[in-house]
Amino acid sequence: MSEKHQPIYTIEDISSLNLEKFTFVDVRPHTHLLHFDSMPNAIKLDFEYIHEELKKEKWQKRKEDALVVYSTGEIGDHRAEKAVAILAHNGFSKVGLFDGGILAWHGISSEKVIVRQLFDRSSFTYTYILADPVSREALLIDCVEGHVKRDLGELKAMGLKLKYIIETHIHSDHITGSHKIHKTMKTPVKHIIGEKADVAAHARLIRVVDGDKIHFGKHFLTVVETPGHTDGCCCYVLDDRSMVFTGDTLLNRGVGRVDYQGGNATRLYESVQSKLFQTLPEHCVVYPAHDYSGRTWTTIGEQKKFNDRVSTKVSLEEFREHMRSLDLGRPKLMDDAIPTNKRLGERDSYCN
Repeated sequence: MSEKHQPIYTIEDISSLNLEKFTFVDVRPHTHLLHFDSMPNAIKLDFEYIHEELKKEKWQKRKEDALVVYSTGEIGDHRAEKAVAILAHNGFSKVGLFDGGILAWHGISSEKVIVRQLFDRSSFTYTYILADPVSREALLIDCVEGHVKRDLGELKAMGLKLKYIIETHIHSDHITGSHKIHKTMKTPVKHIIGEKADVAAHARLIRVVDGDKIHFGKHFLTVVETPGHTDGCCCYVLDDRSMVFTGDTLLNRGVGRVDYQGGNATRLYESVQSKLFQTLPEHCVVYPAHDYSGRTWTTIGEQKKFNDRVSTKVSLEEFREHMRSLDLGRPKLMDDAIPTNKRLGERDSYCN
C-alpha cells in the first residue's frame, strides 16, 4: 500500500478530533524526547528498529487501532512518513500522518490546551475560546453579542463542548453574548464573573473570588481579583501559569481606564504590580480583552519592560498622574452596555 493513500492530519485537524479515539505513535529520536513531552495518549515506536518492533505482540494487537504517527516536524526529518508507509505495508489498516509533528503541537499550545483568539472590530474586543483537547470541554471568555453565531460555529467546528461563559468584568463598550448563547443552546450554560462585579442574582450566575478554580477537562483557571479598572475585575491564570487572561486590567502595553464603575488608579497599579508582575513568570502569555494598535498578545516579561503606563520602572505617583491626565471620551454603548451586562446580556427582565 502506498503511503500517499494514508490520511494526513494538520494541527487544525488534530485540534478538532476526539483524541481519545486515536493512539499517537511517537517515532522521534531519543535525544528529541528530552526537549518536548509526547502528545496525549502516545506510545513510543523505535524507528531504528521498526521492523523488529512491529513483530512484537504488543504491536500485532494494534493492527486495527486508529494510529496517528508523528516525529519532530523538523526540516529533513522523514521518520514519520516512512513509519506510516512501513506500518501500512505490515497490515496496519488505520494509520495516518500528523503533518508538522511535535513542533506543530507545541506551537499551537505549549501546554496542550486549545486557544483561539477572536476579534470584534467595532469595540476592539478579543474573545477567547480555551479548551482541553482530550475532554473537549471549553470556556468562552468575554464573548460579544454580535458574534454569537461565529463563536458557536467555532466551537462546533472544533468539536468542543461549552462548559462556562466567563467575563473578566462588566464591559462598557459591548454587550455580552451570554444571554443570546443561553437562548440559542438547548441547555443553559453557567456564567462566571467576579463576586464584586455589580451583577444581579441569576440562576445561571456563578460568582468567583480570589483563588477559586474553574475546571475544564484536566485543566483549570485560577481566579485572580484585580480591581482598579472596575471594582469587579478578575484575571484568569492557566494552571501551569503559561498564560493569563487579563481583561482590561492589563492591555498590550497599556491598561484600562479608571474613570467610572468604581475605577481607581492606585488599586489598578497595585493589582498589576503585585498580582501579575510579582507572581507570574516572565514567559507567561498575556491575553487582553482589547487592543487598539494591532497587537494580539504579549508576555509578562515584555509588559514589565515596555509597558509605558505601568512597567516596573513606573512609580505609583507617576502612574496616578498619567491616569489623571487622560482625556477619554465616553464609550458609545456605555449607557446601554453596562445595565444590560449587569443582566448577563438580557435587555429586559430575567428569564431563567
